[in-house]
Amino acid sequence: MIVDMDPTIVAASVADGSIQVSLRDGRQVSAPVRWFPRLQAATPAQREHVEIDPAGTALHWPELDEDIDVSAFLAKERIATSPISALLVSDDGSLAETARRGRP
Repeated sequence: MIVDMDPTIVAASVADGSIQVSLRDGRQVSAPVRWFPRLQAATPAQREHVEIDPAGTALHWPELDEDIDVSAFLAKERIATSPISALLVSDDGSLAETARRGRP
């Protein structure tokens, strides 16, 4: 059986400290809000106001000026959460400051 993988976002929600994303190919993926400092610092109402970009490749929070690419939900290794925050997700799932370690 061959399955066509299509990571286009068709639905998204934020609840109970988690971002849930439905993809066109049927996958349901999620990530903890704590991975994304701007979202963690936001109010619940601000977090809930999420939009899907027209191409279905990213989520956008207009009130927070935050964008998260679908690849953040599909990554098997570390992901950059924000170019401004200079934070990466550690192997244990916690946020780790990387600016002092010389990583991009």
